[in-house]
Amino acid sequence: MTGAYVRMALAMLLVGSYLVASKIILQFVPLFTAAFARQALAFVALAGWLAWKRAPVSIGGGRDRWVLLMQAFVGVFLYSVLSLYGVQWISGVAANVLMALTPAAVGLVGLLLFRERMGSAESLCLVLAVCGAVITQLGDESGQLGGSTFKIWLGAGLIVLSVFSEAVFLTFGKMLRQPLPSTVLSLVLTLLGSLMFLPFMLYEVPHWRASTVPWYVWGLMLYSGVAITALAVVLMNSAMKVVPTTSAAVFTALIPLSGVGLSVLLLGDALRFQHVLGAALVLGGMLFSVLRQQSRQGQARSMEGGGA
Repeated sequence: MTGAYVRMALAMLLVGSYLVASKIILQFVPLFTAAFARQALAFVALAGWLAWKRAPVSIGGGRDRWVLLMQAFVGVFLYSVLSLYGVQWISGVAANVLMALTPAAVGLVGLLLFRERMGSAESLCLVLAVCGAVITQLGDESGQLGGSTFKIWLGAGLIVLSVFSEAVFLTFGKMLRQPLPSTVLSLVLTLLGSLMFLPFMLYEVPHWRASTVPWYVWGLMLYSGVAITALAVVLMNSAMKVVPTTSAAVFTALIPLSGVGLSVLLLGDALRFQHVLGAALVLGGMLFSVLRQQSRQGQARSMEGGGA
């Protein structure tokens, strides 16, 4: 069990470094080229892994294929474009705190699209997340990036939209008639994402020089595709076979914490009191919701055991 928890924690830490790595890469590489490279490298890595494991790869019928196409467009293409544009205009610290809105966004999307019931814990999580996001931006509005207030708020808005793209992506998975293993699902989505980014990448090719890109940026691009997008999925998939879902959800708190820490260490971002307070509200609401769900499941199991 300890090994599974270590793999889950490592996966979350890898995912948390996405915005920091992207912020550095985008200083030298055009946005769509960077996004294409990430998806293509992840596809190659995942295909190699599945071939080595001799795992079968199959997808469902026509309806499932349309769902997968929509998942790729919203959760890969739109998410990447919105988050990569947004992170260029706000600090890495603020961007990663805003990314912690994902659990609250998933609850809201479930309510709006699937009429799922939002309990008191989920409602409190949403309120705290929104308050934390606003406070975070007030802490980031100092213009430490040299940008205008308008650009800072625009960047924050794009990050929030990317969070909702991720939420739609996660909830769309419920529409699949034949659920796919997470590694196979990631393989299909990275292939579709690569194809979506390909025309835009080809347009950017004549407008930049690969020879001017430092070696460490090439390394970050390889890391972004293989480690963040592919290895994290493999580690998470392996850990989820052992770790309870509710316990795994708690580990998602490591994603923004990893991103914030790396933003301070690698990007030189300032960590202000407003950032800490905003992060505490967002993560506090998320953890409260997860623990409440865990408590409900424990009570349900106790009742089933008593009835037996």
